[in-house]
Amino acid sequence: MPNPISVGIDLGTTFSVAAYVNENGQPEIIHNQAKNNAINIPSVVCYESDTNIVVGEAALDDAEISPERVIRSAKRFIGETFSPPAGVPQDETPVKFQAKVLGAIKTYVEEHENAYEIRNAVITVPAYFDFNKVNLTKEAATIAGINVIGVINEPMAAAIYYCTNQPVENQRILVYDLGGGTFDSVIIEYRMNNGLAEIVTLADDGNHQLGGDDWDRSLMSYMLKLAHEKEPDIPASMSELEPDDRQTLWQKANTLKLTLSKNEEKTISLKIEGIAITDILVTRKDFENETRHLLNQTGNKVDNVLRQANLSEEDIDLVLLVGGSTFMPMVQEYVRGKFGAEKVRLNNPNLAVAYGAAIYAHNMDAYLSPQPRPIPSQSEEDWGIIQDANDIINAEDADDDGDWDSEASDASNNASDIPYSDIARPMPINVVSIASHSVGVRFWSNDKPLVNNMIFKGNQLPREVEDDKFTCMSDGGFQAAFYGNVSGEELIEIKPNPSATSPDDRYIACDSSVLLTYLGELGFSDDRIQAEDPIKVTLTASQDGIFAKVKHLPTEEEKILDFKNKNRLSKEELQAEQEAQSRKVFILD
Repeated sequence: MPNPISVGIDLGTTFSVAAYVNENGQPEIIHNQAKNNAINIPSVVCYESDTNIVVGEAALDDAEISPERVIRSAKRFIGETFSPPAGVPQDETPVKFQAKVLGAIKTYVEEHENAYEIRNAVITVPAYFDFNKVNLTKEAATIAGINVIGVINEPMAAAIYYCTNQPVENQRILVYDLGGGTFDSVIIEYRMNNGLAEIVTLADDGNHQLGGDDWDRSLMSYMLKLAHEKEPDIPASMSELEPDDRQTLWQKANTLKLTLSKNEEKTISLKIEGIAITDILVTRKDFENETRHLLNQTGNKVDNVLRQANLSEEDIDLVLLVGGSTFMPMVQEYVRGKFGAEKVRLNNPNLAVAYGAAIYAHNMDAYLSPQPRPIPSQSEEDWGIIQDANDIINAEDADDDGDWDSEASDASNNASDIPYSDIARPMPINVVSIASHSVGVRFWSNDKPLVNNMIFKGNQLPREVEDDKFTCMSDGGFQAAFYGNVSGEELIEIKPNPSATSPDDRYIACDSSVLLTYLGELGFSDDRIQAEDPIKVTLTASQDGIFAKVKHLPTEEEKILDFKNKNRLSKEELQAEQEAQSRKVFILD
């Protein structure tokens, strides 16, 4: 008989992991039995033909050999402009790629010998994901046939896992999340408020084009440089390599990166264009020198979130290292040197996100069940659930790099024999984000253009946020422009962009460190509109995205702007994609 479970899925840029809470109340990874009980699956899709689509390890094996047929790191492009490689159907999108990875996860979970059946799922996303990207991720899950009851950011998931198992109270936690494809730095405050546990995001910043893959590429270039010095007849640059040689070099670099995390040096051999190059010595110091610029980029993001939260290193009580790439000694040395070794925790970094998502899914499932479902008997304050099932927790990339499998410790190995109790529901933890992406509203003026921020408190923002203080600047009409930004300032000065190429980038923030994204605008033209007339703006959040309603109060004329991502599928397209995926997608052993 099927064994229905609710799962947490760490949908990583490079590797993805599924977990659930077992009968002993412990989060446990669901192993891929078709691949020797692997704890993860590469987030890679290979289009071998129109009907033969491969997901996982076999697709990764072709990543460098046939790059025109392979999609990897699709999460980096969710909601962005994307052109598929030549060998991939040109109507494919990052959402459809993610759906295939999720479909592969569903397949191996439900083909497990324990006959699991995914009842519900919580999926993790990077902290930088806005509503559109969150909803596109949910759309991918729908295509894959997975019912999503929550989307939570990866650093928050890791914090939930840590706080569930530790006596944490009233602490500021910095999550340093370096996965295979992305980096996030997030400051979280865990606190007790009138008996209710709250987890609040104070600040976040990240780089969705930075991760362990970039360390691999730097190491590949360095290895090729050393080989070329020994044998000048081989190519000197990556672009000159044949696909088979490039794939082999990538595999060698990935393995060498792991080796140098445990050893000071390693002598390797390479074979490029049939030429054997032996006795190539690579030291950990060499590797760190070649990749120091990447580490410095993460440090800049850490400093930025400290500034955003108006905190110093001394104000941080705990630092959680998350993501498989934090196994690198250079990362650990940097973080410990910055915050003090006593504050830094390396707590299942490549599994923490999946574990936290599993705990969250388990508790949400218990909370939403019509009939009370038994849950493990633990301190009620240890279990975090969502307050409102319709809320999505907005949060960046706790990728499981997946490279350090040998270091991973599966929590199921330490499961205690905690019996089930009759507790119907756990005590809720209120998860709040006050640093998530905000929407600013600007009205045309001859004076300095200012953007007024309306801060969204995560995805738990009220269903409607109103602001009545806007007024018309002139007679006869007005325009309202909407921008997205991540600044905590209430007023942001903007200016025309001299390099504008479209209406989307006609304005930029005067402060170059502030990211300003044009979302759209509404125009009103009416002789009845007078200067100083009051205007009401209502921002509405729903599972489908964000909507802005602008109303000129004296005439009651109003218009609505839909901020939904233009790349989302229609219901008909969604159904067609579901049917197509059910016929095509499989994992090749």
